[in-house]
This record gives sequence, C-alpha cells and structure tokens, in this order.
Amino acid sequence: MLVYGDAATIEDAGDKRARILQSVAEASAMPAGVIRHAALVAAFIEAGELAQGVADAAFTERGQDGRTPAQDAAMGFLLDLAGLVRLSWDSGFRRIAPLRAAAALRGARLPDRIRVKRPEGYAFYALYPEAYREAARGLAPERLRVVGLRSIGTGLAAMVAAAAGAPAPVTLRPVGHPFRRELALADSLRAELTADPAARFRLRLEYHP
Repeated sequence: MLVYGDAATIEDAGDKRARILQSVAEASAMPAGVIRHAALVAAFIEAGELAQGVADAAFTERGQDGRTPAQDAAMGFLLDLAGLVRLSWDSGFRRIAPLRAAAALRGARLPDRIRVKRPEGYAFYALYPEAYREAARGLAPERLRVVGLRSIGTGLAAMVAAAAGAPAPVTLRPVGHPFRRELALADSLRAELTADPAARFRLRLEYHP
C-alpha cells in the first residue's frame, strides 16, 4: 500500500541557510571517501528544500512563478553544489572543488520563514540524486533548458543541469485541480522560456503538491 501525505514544515530561512553552509564546510573538510560524499548529498537535499521554499514564498506573494534575487541565489548555490556532488560521484568519491556560489547565498535577502516540503522520493522511494546525474550523461548543453516541478524537481533539475553543463534550471509550481494542473508564469519568465524557438527542454515531471 502506498500512502501519500502533504508533509510540510515552516522553517526559519536564515537558520536553514546557515545550517546548509556549515554542513558543506564540514563535509568539504572530511577525508575523501563515500562518507564525505554522503554528507555532501545530505547538504544538497537540504539546499534543494531551501530553494523550493524560497521559490514557493515568492509564488505565494506574487501568485505566479518568476525570478527574484533570492531565488536566483538559492538556485545558483544548489546548481554549484550539484556540480560538487557530480564531481565526487564521477571521481569515485576522491575529488571535490570549492563552491563558487556560497558568497551569493550568504548575502541574499531571504524570506523570514519558508514552507518546506519533504521530498518524498528521497525519503520513501529510494530515489538517489546520482541516478539523475547518470541519466543526464550525454546531454548536450547547447540550447538546453532544464525545468523542474517543485517540490523534489527543484534539486533533481539542478542535478541534471549540472550534469549536462546547462544554465541554472527554472522551477515551477503547478496549481489548480489535481486532474487539471496549470502553470502561472510571470510575463518575464514566459518570455525567457520561449525566447529561443530552437531551445531543447528537459522537464523533471515528478510532482507532489
């Protein structure tokens, strides 16, 4: 029997950011190996929660998906961390690199409180971010745009984009009746996504409301 829930918590965004940055710093100081890799993945999963919560806070305020400086900082950090996880995985847990986007996240003005959704795929269904790194092997980055559906699609889209060398992904929150979901996009984001008629899209479809 499969049981689906709407598990969410209200968290202090600043505290969550500090915890993530500390976790990454501690993991980076560990000796090379699978334990360090696991610590990086744990930080990556929580960073995905932060990016999801920041995006949903903006969506709640504006009633549509668009870009904000806080969202860009959170997603930029998540993409950078996904690249670190990818490097660790590809090297057999031997190599990592310094994060470039930590300063931008540290200086970003985040909402005071965010509503964080538990990524059920990680928690209950043995879904590993590294599986999406493997699935993205061979994707050419030219004109590739990655779109993730929140919640878990936030982190998985970042992993696909990092694996393919694509730009930072966009995340969207479908709304409406469960059998007739729709997207609510700001005009600026709609124009951005449709600006290149030759763009190729990879959409992270798993969605938990």
